[in-house]
Amino acid sequence: MEKRLLSNIYIVIIYALLWFTRCKSFVELSSSSANPNDTGTGCIPGERSALVGFKAGLLDPENLLSSWKAEDCCRWKGVHCSSRNGHVVKLDLPGRGCDPNLYVRTQVLGGTISSSLLGLQRLHYLNLSCNGFYGMQIPEFMGSLHKLRYLDLSGLTFTGRIPPQLGIRNLSLRNNHLSGEFPSFLEHCPQLVFLDLAHNHFFGTLPTWIPEKLPYLAFLRLRSNMFYGHIPEELTELVNLQYLDLAYNNITGIIPKSIVNFKGMTAASDHFDDDYTFQAAFNFGHGWTDGYTYQELSIHYNDLVTYTENFTVVTKDQERLYTGEIIYMVNLDLSCNNLIGDIPEEISTLVELKNLNLSWNTFSGKIPANIGALAQVESLDLSHNELSGGIPASLSTLTSLSRLNMSYNNLTGEVPSGDQLQTLEDPEYIYIGNPGLCGPPLSQKCSQPESIPATPEHHDDLNDVASFFIAMGSGYVMGLWVVFCTFLCKRKWRVKWYHVCDGLYDRVYVQVAVTWTSWTRKKCAEAESDH
Repeated sequence: MEKRLLSNIYIVIIYALLWFTRCKSFVELSSSSANPNDTGTGCIPGERSALVGFKAGLLDPENLLSSWKAEDCCRWKGVHCSSRNGHVVKLDLPGRGCDPNLYVRTQVLGGTISSSLLGLQRLHYLNLSCNGFYGMQIPEFMGSLHKLRYLDLSGLTFTGRIPPQLGIRNLSLRNNHLSGEFPSFLEHCPQLVFLDLAHNHFFGTLPTWIPEKLPYLAFLRLRSNMFYGHIPEELTELVNLQYLDLAYNNITGIIPKSIVNFKGMTAASDHFDDDYTFQAAFNFGHGWTDGYTYQELSIHYNDLVTYTENFTVVTKDQERLYTGEIIYMVNLDLSCNNLIGDIPEEISTLVELKNLNLSWNTFSGKIPANIGALAQVESLDLSHNELSGGIPASLSTLTSLSRLNMSYNNLTGEVPSGDQLQTLEDPEYIYIGNPGLCGPPLSQKCSQPESIPATPEHHDDLNDVASFFIAMGSGYVMGLWVVFCTFLCKRKWRVKWYHVCDGLYDRVYVQVAVTWTSWTRKKCAEAESDH
């Protein structure tokens, strides 16, 4: 009995120890997930030295890196470490030079970017955007950071070319002075999802290999460069593309009808319920999670969300800073180019578009009749083209529309009405430069010829014509009736009339017969003399 009781006590103690150990592990895991900078292993000395060397090459007038003195570099501002092994995986040091709310474009960090960053071989996220590295080239050594997947060097006025070794999923180099043709090294970045090369000096034609080599590309922003040539038909094979901005280039030709292949613009983006559905939402492809633990996957997910918190989009004729929800932004901006031809009817299949801007081109023909199918569109700009015909009535069904611009075309007819259209600001400016348009909200009223009452002059003309034909018809009938009645009542007159008619007939008959005989004899004589 005592042995059985003692055995039961041992079992209870063992279960209690197992439960305590499990609870402790759960608390530690939750704590590390809540604070990725708080690692159990602490900062790796070699990586701390690399960060110190990086700081030594910087100019820090606002003392942003004042915390970079503590022993544990994982607690330094902008530094994020893996909770599993303590390696530095993220360096997030954006400046304030791109903040549209600041009147003075303050640059926080300057100096040089030291090659000591090569000591961070597990680094997968680097953000040095909007700082003051003036007149530099993108350091070649960055191509040796083989784990780097997210790179934001926008707003740094870099010059020259891009290092060809970079292999990343998220690349933002906007607002620099980079030049050359479309970077060919991107052929070796098959997992690339975000690409922002806006506001640089790139030139040449858009390569046809983009869909084949970058099959998961969802955001492509090339505005304010010097690209020329047609929009490649192959570009429409980017089925995941949901953001395309080619504005302010020298693109020519027509819009391919195969834009219906942009499934990212025709179907709603997936929402992510947890970290792993992020792969489906951005279609990264197979194998992107290889070699990472759950905690590191959480860091990857959070890093990209952090990146998308600073994405400037030009929509509704304004530059807007999107915070996080940029992943739901569906945009097509081809403005300020030299595109020609009709706006294809197929554009109305891009039903998830939030912003459509085709202004400042040379589009002709009519506006697609089913433009109202773009139920999600918030900003629609077709101004400064050569569009003709009427404005489709389906436009009035766009209930999400908050900005519309149809100015300076050759549009005619009545402006459609609708509850949403009546809420738009400055309604007369929307249609300015189209003298053929009429109706509210314009001051020019529409004419209606079918309902215009006839003038007294028109009535007089009609009465005169009718009176003439009535009088002529009546006189003709009356004249015949008088002659008929006279011959009916006066027999002598009737006999005399018949005698006159018979005599006239005989004379005409004799004259015709004599003339015919004389003519035939003459022809026969001429024929005999010829023989």
